[in-house]
Amino acid sequence: MPSPSKSSSLPLSASRRLSISGSIESNHNQGITVTEWGALLYSRFGVPVSLAQFDFLVNDDVLEAACHFAAEQGFVPTESRPILLNTQGEYEAIARHFEIDHDFHCFAQRVNFFPGSFVGFRANELYKVPLNLGDACAMPVSVLTTKPAPLAASFVRLISQFHFTDPASLHLKHDLCLVLSYCLFDMSYEGDYMVLGEESQEDIDRQIKRGLDLYREWEGWRDDEMWIADALEAIIQGKGDYDYLPGTPFKDVR
Repeated sequence: MPSPSKSSSLPLSASRRLSISGSIESNHNQGITVTEWGALLYSRFGVPVSLAQFDFLVNDDVLEAACHFAAEQGFVPTESRPILLNTQGEYEAIARHFEIDHDFHCFAQRVNFFPGSFVGFRANELYKVPLNLGDACAMPVSVLTTKPAPLAASFVRLISQFHFTDPASLHLKHDLCLVLSYCLFDMSYEGDYMVLGEESQEDIDRQIKRGLDLYREWEGWRDDEMWIADALEAIIQGKGDYDYLPGTPFKDVR
């Protein structure tokens, strides 16, 4: 597994850092273990992220309790943001949002709790790690995390719930692409302002082969979801497309 990348966090004061840690610890003390999600999770796979959102999955039956502990730490419950509803759809709408701070950004940083059933990880797909809030300094509380294969499969399951033109589907495909790219290929040049020479077909083929070799080492696919592993392998080989991942028939929900 790639080592965690250096995350680009908006300034997060020591008191707010401790508040987030305290909220997670309060949950832990009541037998509630949260699972990292979103940017916090992607950063463990080498994806460079800007941590303005601290996302966690919480089992549905204890979601209200987790929200209560967040409020106890001084976080303010808030509504979904219209701009994110337009670009992420139900992905933004389904979470419970809590503002952290307005001081450093036009949007307040947020802690977001997603119902665990939305993603549907199984217990054997998760393991404990120290909470890391993006400064390479582990906090003294634990969260659950997952490996690349269960994460990739969860994206495809989520994508299948939406029509391919739905904002949530587009958002999830974007995140899936990021995770696959940074897990499997050399993306160290990404974002650099430099002139790159043309790659030969031999170089491209070598990179794809290396990515496929890494991908085929991934473990944790469910027995009834090997088709997901095959579909993603085809995308990595350039024989498939994210747009061909399964989606629901269009429904007019107005």
